[in-house]
Amino acid sequence: MIIRRLIEARMDDEPFSEETLRRIEEALEDVKANRVYTMREVREELEAGRNG
Repeated sequence: MIIRRLIEARMDDEPFSEETLRRIEEALEDVKANRVYTMREVREELEAGRNG
């Protein structure tokens, strides 16, 4: 699925480490569970950190 496409599309011939694959799986689970931020939310959070 998505991980297979990432592996096939990458430029580097070095295989992904187990840690990298684990983190990709975690990220996909976050997306499925809607634990994500929009670019606007990230930008606002970063700007608030600079101003406060």
